Order: sequence, then structure tokens, then C-alpha cells
Amino acid sequence: MSVLSETPEPFRLMAGHLRGVAEAYQLLLQLESAPGSMAQQESLGQKYAGFGASRPELEAGLLPLMLLGHTCDHAHALAAALEAPGAIISPLSLVRPSLESAAQAFYVLEAPAVPERVRRWLNFRLQAAVEQLRMLDENELATVPGAVREQRWIADVVSSARARGYQPNPVRKQKASLVPERWLDDRPKSQTLIKQLLDEPGSEIGRLMHQVTSAVMHGQFHGLMLMLATAEAKPSQKDVSLVPAGMTLAKTALWTAPVLLALLRTRRSAERYYGWQGAEDLTGKQDAALRFWRSCMALAPLQSYLPDLWLPGYR
Repeated sequence: MSVLSETPEPFRLMAGHLRGVAEAYQLLLQLESAPGSMAQQESLGQKYAGFGASRPELEAGLLPLMLLGHTCDHAHALAAALEAPGAIISPLSLVRPSLESAAQAFYVLEAPAVPERVRRWLNFRLQAAVEQLRMLDENELATVPGAVREQRWIADVVSSARARGYQPNPVRKQKASLVPERWLDDRPKSQTLIKQLLDEPGSEIGRLMHQVTSAVMHGQFHGLMLMLATAEAKPSQKDVSLVPAGMTLAKTALWTAPVLLALLRTRRSAERYYGWQGAEDLTGKQDAALRFWRSCMALAPLQSYLPDLWLPGYR
């Protein structure tokens, strides 16, 4: 397969817009919580001490900052991939982790009250603990100090949760797993979280993006087909049609637009929670990026199978 020797200018412009938004967003994440903000008030509480942490309210408020930093990091990587002449479909592999981390941050930030925010934080923490323990064998689970500590922490969380009215739920142990999953009450799956972040009435782009990026990341046939153009009417040679591979500017804009949308919506939630104000530089860069993406998507009749809500403006 031949590769372009140089990335076309529109793709470099697209990368520059995305990189600018990510850089401005990272500066926003470095700000402290404003006095009187929800984050500042909750960080002073110790009502939920006992979940293996002295100040779970504070830790629950810090988790979105880590997750949004992860989103910005992958946005930078996506911008670099857009500028690479040989990267055709791989940029979509960077879209998925951007959406996953942004959706988790959005889920924690949008909790209606402190008890629910702590519960959501604990579920992510429990998931991480179980995944780490599953890297070990039976002997290591019993002897590695960190593993023993983590199992005690899980037991402490379960005990504290029951005392505060949460319902600890075990998932049946997987065949090859010595450690069953644990969570408190309900825990949405990743597709549900991405839908909550991206979907609007009449729009189901969250489910679509989850499925498409899964197909690309796992090398499934329908994911790889995204990079193929329409086959020629006549066989090119020896009864075989040679099909060109590539991603048009319009298609690239289509599949990367949700990253911009995720950064936009998480920013609104973060500003409400942390009390941040005055990020005019980020606003300007987001507006310019949204205009550029809309202009790119207008180059092809994509609206026939995707709603106009794909890139909503500020409202």
C-alpha cells in the first residue's frame, strides 16, 4: 500500500485546532477550585471517612481532573496521528480512550449530591483494585504486600458501604479469575457512560462511536472497512479489484468530532463544579475548532445517516 509522502494541509490544520484545544484545556485543569464552589465545599467534608480513605469527598472531586488530563493527553496523540502521512485508521484507536475517560469524568461531575459522587468514585476505585489483583496468581494474592493491602481495602469498603446504606454487589466470579468484581449499587457500562456524555434527544452517536471504535481497536472486519473506498466496477487485474484505502477529510472529521464534543461538555460540568471562570482562550479555540470541523463535514453528504446534533453549538 502506498503512503502519502506529506500530510495534506487541511489535516495539519485539523491537528492544530485539536492540539490548541487540548493545550488550553490542560491549563484549565491546573486551576484550583474557586472559593465557595461545590468542589471546595465538598473537599472540607469528612462525613464519609472509612472507605479506606480519610477524605473520600476530596478524592471523589479529584478523580475528574485525572480523567480529563487523560482525555487531553489522548487528544494530543490524536493530533499527532492526524499529521502522520501513514496513519489512516489508527487515529480512531485514540478516539476511544478519549471518550472513555471523558465519559467517566462527566459521570462523576454530574452526580446530583455528595453521597452519589462518593459512590461513583468508589465504583471506579473498586474496579481498578479488582483489575490489579487479577494480574496475580493465587500465591501472589496471598503473599504480595500490595495485594494483601488491596484486598483488605475492598473488605473495608464493603463494610463501610453497608453501614452507610449502600448495597455492595458481587458479580459471579469468572472461570479464570480468583477475584470477583465488586461495586456499590448500580455501575453503568462504558457504552452507557459514553451515551450519557454525547447523546441528545434524537441523536444516538454515543452507541455508534462505542461500537465503531471497538471494531477498529480490535481489528474487526467492519472496522477495517472504514478505510476502504468503493470498489471499481471492473476487476483491476486477474479478476481482482484493487480498492484504494484512505480517509477523506470529511470522514476524518466525522469520526473525530466526538472528542471535541466531549471536551466541550466536560468543560461545562467542570466549570460548574470547580467554580472556574474566565477561560476565554479555551472558548476561542473551541469555537474555531467547531467551525473548522463543521466546514470539513459539509464536504460530504453525511447528514443522511447522522443527525444535525452531531456538533451542536454553545447553548
